[in-house]
Amino acid sequence: MNVFWMLPDTTVHKQEVADIEQLMFLMRMVTTTSIKGRAYRISDTELLVDSDRISIVVTLVNAEA
Repeated sequence: MNVFWMLPDTTVHKQEVADIEQLMFLMRMVTTTSIKGRAYRISDTELLVDSDRISIVVTLVNAEA
């Protein structure tokens, strides 16, 4: 399953995740997510349904916000 990490500056990081349940479990356990050395908080998650694929969109905000 694809995960799209939406950063506050509109940058999108696409990642293929084999076990979405494990990712969701981890996301519930932490308060910040670090990508390329910068800390973010999760502000929203969305299920994206295309005709041939299901993806997760995770919108992030700066951890200080």
